[in-house]
Amino acid sequence: MQTTENKPKRLARDNAVAAYLDVTRQSVWAFTRNDPTFPRPLRLSDRCTRWDMDEVEAWAKARAVHAKTAA
Repeated sequence: MQTTENKPKRLARDNAVAAYLDVTRQSVWAFTRNDPTFPRPLRLSDRCTRWDMDEVEAWAKARAVHAKTAA
């Protein structure tokens, strides 16, 4: 898969997303189920789900900015 900038997507497993966000794997799945702003995972096969790390990073930055402006 290619992005519009013609660079490959950085796909990550739930454990890598959890490590980046400093949360548990269960929290990543809870965000997926309960937070409509959290990036949707890409289902590559029955037992293979990945997240686009560019989307996860953008979500985390937006969340941090929102938390700072709300405080």
